[in-house]
Amino acid sequence: MDNNGNNTEQNQSVTVINEDPVVFTQDITVTLDENGIASIIPENIDNDSYDDCGITNMSLDISDFTVDDLGENTVILSVIDNSGKSAQETAIVTVIQLDYSIEIPNFISPNNDGKNDFWLIKGVENLQGYTLNIFNKLGEVVYNTTDYNNTWDGMYNNKELSNGTYYYNFTNGVIVHKGFITVVR
Repeated sequence: MDNNGNNTEQNQSVTVINEDPVVFTQDITVTLDENGIASIIPENIDNDSYDDCGITNMSLDISDFTVDDLGENTVILSVIDNSGKSAQETAIVTVIQLDYSIEIPNFISPNNDGKNDFWLIKGVENLQGYTLNIFNKLGEVVYNTTDYNNTWDGMYNNKELSNGTYYYNFTNGVIVHKGFITVVR
């Protein structure tokens, strides 16, 4: 209304166009664990997908991989916005497998002659999430670590352990590798 009391009305039509979500993906590489399994989630593949109405859900058509999936695998990322519109895009998931085999010797001779002075476990770097315990014949822990790096030399509390047989286990909730090691000085 103006100063003279005149009033003008006008109707306008506004059309809101709800576009489909915009989906961006990225290719990734995953490594099978020691059980031969790898899993991914949509956020691993998503590369900043967006929608003006907001994203309600993202899902993958494949999220679990095994040794049968070694190599390149095409996965589909589906995105749904708040109004129910959806869009999809593909990505490549390359599945690889490390050699999780380990070779555990059962003998060390830590006498500083440069031969077998340390308990050298081939492939120990492939074990993840494990605890190593070494026990004496009474079941007492004489060595414990969560990150073994081939440095055990038959010592306990900075003292040489006596010659004899000791027992070890690698665990990650359950015993995975177990056996004995003989120390001869």
